Amino acid sequence: HYLIAEDGGKVRQRSRLERVLRYPNEWQSRVDFWLNMVDRLLRDGNAYALAGRDDTGAISSLTPIRQAHPYVDPISGDVFYGVGFDSNLPLPDADKVDPARMVPSSEVLHLRLFCPLHPLMGESPLVAAAVSAQTGSAISASTHSFFNRAARPSGYLRHPKQLKKESRDRLREAWSNAYSGSGTGGTAVLEEGVEWQQITMTAVDDDVVNSYRLTVEDIARVFRVHLFMLGSMDKATFNNVEQMTRSFLQGGLGFYLENIEAKLAQFFNLGMNEIVEFDLQSGLLRTEFKDRIDGLTRGVQGGVFKPNEARRWEGLPAVPDGDQVFLQAQMVPLS
Repeated sequence: HYLIAEDGGKVRQRSRLERVLRYPNEWQSRVDFWLNMVDRLLRDGNAYALAGRDDTGAISSLTPIRQAHPYVDPISGDVFYGVGFDSNLPLPDADKVDPARMVPSSEVLHLRLFCPLHPLMGESPLVAAAVSAQTGSAISASTHSFFNRAARPSGYLRHPKQLKKESRDRLREAWSNAYSGSGTGGTAVLEEGVEWQQITMTAVDDDVVNSYRLTVEDIARVFRVHLFMLGSMDKATFNNVEQMTRSFLQGGLGFYLENIEAKLAQFFNLGMNEIVEFDLQSGLLRTEFKDRIDGLTRGVQGGVFKPNEARRWEGLPAVPDGDQVFLQAQMVPLS
């Protein structure tokens, strides 16, 4: 929670809002809270949290709820939510909660994505990849059925003569005992013209694999996730993974962060000079030490940061005379 100062700088606020975001309720950490809220937001297009208030009427907690149904009063235009009661949540006095109760919109934090059908009801990105999701499910089910009940052998033995059933069974059993289990990978000795025929993947099998890969790409695309983050390194190199990660932070994760930050500012009724921001610097970007230090160094040398401001980015204490702007001596005005 930051306050935008008159000089344009950001001043962190040790406020009630920051305490709620750090400790949302008595039984969840902030990681638990956001993990489940974002999971439901992406799968359903909506995520809800019911606000708790202290004796002064200020918001003191946020508790996720499974569902909430928006209702617009046709006379006043006010928005209400039917929240009921979720038996899986450890709310106090559960037996006294009315399942059909309605609460004002000021009591429900409602995160939502695209709203093509109703301005108060979001839609999951999965809708855009519904065909791919169904295709992927069908391929998975078919593959499971194939290997569970109709798995084909990896190869077969070919004999130049026609064998009787007893001879075939004896040859199969001898081969299995010698080259399966602990004998896998051993050297086979073939006699009497017997040949080993390997069964390779057919063109149809290859098409199935490619189709399944496309369904994964389609679903990842609608969720704004780069394929290298799912283990697909076909187009990733040592040099471009870092740039791909930055692209994900800007166009992928950044999209969701901006959405949530704006909703939090609106829900907590922040002023025009107040903002809520997730701390990416000490979170997701903490491993980029070299780039971070280079940027801070150039910022100090260029007169953008004060030394103590740069040290504060790295969690270091202030030093004497560090609250002034420095410039290199060779820089002079054009005049």
